[in-house]
Formats: sequence, C-alpha cells, structure tokens
Amino acid sequence: MRFVLRNVLGIAMLLCAATLVAQSTTGTLVGTVTSDGNPLPGVTVTVTSPVLQGSRTTVTGDAGGYQFPALPPGDYTVTFDLEGMQRIEQSAVVGLSQTARADAEMTLTSLAQEITVTAAPPLAVETTEIAASFDAETVNQLPTGRTIDDIVALSPGVTEAGPNDQLTISGSMSYESLFLVNGVVVNENVRGQPNPLYIEDAVQETTVLTGGVSAEFGRFTGGVVSTVTKSGGNEFSGSIRDSLTNDDWTEKSGFPAQVDPIDKTNSVYEGTLGGRIIRDRLWFFAAVRSEDRETGAQTFDTSIPYDTTRDDQRIEGKLTWRITDQHSIRWSSRVVS
Repeated sequence: MRFVLRNVLGIAMLLCAATLVAQSTTGTLVGTVTSDGNPLPGVTVTVTSPVLQGSRTTVTGDAGGYQFPALPPGDYTVTFDLEGMQRIEQSAVVGLSQTARADAEMTLTSLAQEITVTAAPPLAVETTEIAASFDAETVNQLPTGRTIDDIVALSPGVTEAGPNDQLTISGSMSYESLFLVNGVVVNENVRGQPNPLYIEDAVQETTVLTGGVSAEFGRFTGGVVSTVTKSGGNEFSGSIRDSLTNDDWTEKSGFPAQVDPIDKTNSVYEGTLGGRIIRDRLWFFAAVRSEDRETGAQTFDTSIPYDTTRDDQRIEGKLTWRITDQHSIRWSSRVVS
C-alpha cells in the first residue's frame, strides 16, 4: 500500500512540475469572434500547426472569446465554424512565452429558424508584456552568433554593461535576470549568466521579456530569457553543420606586444535529427555538438604567450508524447562534458 501511495504522489508531483515548466516553453492564442459587431458565442475554433500534434478545438464563450493555452511556439492555422455562418480560416504566429491574438468577424450564409449554441467559460483576462522573440530562421540570417548571449544582445533594453561585459537587462545587475532552457533555470552561480547547456542548432526560439513580466516566473528583477529547443514533427528533418575558426584569420591590432596568432583551424561539429515515432502522437528529436579547440592567448601584464584548449561535448534528446487530445508530456535530457 505504501509503495502504491509513493508512486501516486510521485506521478502527481511530476504532473504539477510539467504544468509549471509548460508556462515558459509554450505560448497562448486568444481572440474574439463577432457578427455585425456583436459577440458570437458557440463558434467552434480549431487550431492546427506543423509544431502541434493533431489539432485542438474549443468553443467561444458568452462574450465571443476563446483561449488556447500551452501551445508550442510556431505558425498556426485557425478555423472558425458555426452552422449558418461562413467558415473563416486565418493564420497566426504564437510566440514563446507570449500571447497571440486572432479575431474573426463572421457573416451569415443563409437564414436559419433556430440556432443552438453551447457557451464556454468567459475568456481569461489578458496581460501585456514587453518582449522580443527570435526564431532559429531569423538568427541564421543575421550576422551574429547563435548562442543565447548573442541572441539576447539583439533585444532592446539589453546591454553588455556588467562585469567583464556580462549582459544586463532593463538596467538591472547582471545576476538579476532569469535564463531558462525548456523551462529549466540555467543561470551560472557567480554573475547569473546562462550556462552553455544547449546546442545552438537545436534551439527553436528565444524570447526576451523585459517589461510587464508575469510573476509566475519569479526569482528575477531584471528580465526573463526563455529558450525552447526543437521537438521533431510528423516529417523527418535534420541538419549537419561544421563551424570553422582560426586565430590567424584575424588581423593583428596595432598593439606592439600582441603575440602572433596560432595558425590552426578549429571545428565545431553539430548535428540534429527529428521526426515521428507515431504520427500525431509521439515525436522525437536528438542533437549532438562536438568542439575541440586550441587558441592562443597571452598574460595581461607581461604579454607572455600561451595556448588554451577547449574540449566540449554535448548531447540532447527530446520526446513529445500526446497522451490525450488535451494533454501532452515533453521530456528532454542533455549531457555536457
């Protein structure tokens, strides 16, 4: 009996934790449906997306509003249906840790003698947040690095004003912001900057919240940086990347004591693969990163040259399981050595 009780409590705690994590790894879609300027209850609203397993459906409430919480960030198709009204289809983009909106104005297709509607609970109160989102496609087109630090530096209100050029958000100290990867805190313990516990090619989207941030995050007085990694999909996809660097490719400065750079080409290998195990039910995603780097450096006062080496290996795995039409579990794990 005690064994069963412990397992039940463990499962309950796991589900509660999954709910909290989902708040920083998903987004929300809301909207209002009207007809001739009046709220229209009873409209069936359906959302579909390549990043969503299957589809989700809800019904507008008394005020014509609807809400889809905990949606994976991405591009969505929103469909509005009601008997006797013209069917409407719209596109919407749901950002990470943000609330998107898709409203609709429906018109009659034919007269009906009787219309039966089912009202849903009223729409929850919306909140306004100041945020900037950067998806992987946008970052790959910009002349910038692909680390979380490089992405955050693109956002308004972010400066490198902390010790040793550490990031600060909205004028806060460098250690007063919160960094999350898949809902897990990755702040390092000294200056609160993000630990490199991720693979750049595995990152799907990064959102920087700088104002009006919900208290649900906690543990910050600056900003909140939320990063989510890819989750596979119904179609198989992958990537291979080799990033090359060489100190000798950079021209020396006018500083007379600068040592000659090492003429060695270093590689950072990255690979990703994602797809389905069961269509619209179980997806997988995996990524690897391997770095073996040797660079030159010199002492601060005496300008004595020396070599530094870096051996960094990272592995990530992720499963997305749709248990029911309204419930799903995302499991991710990474190894850094």
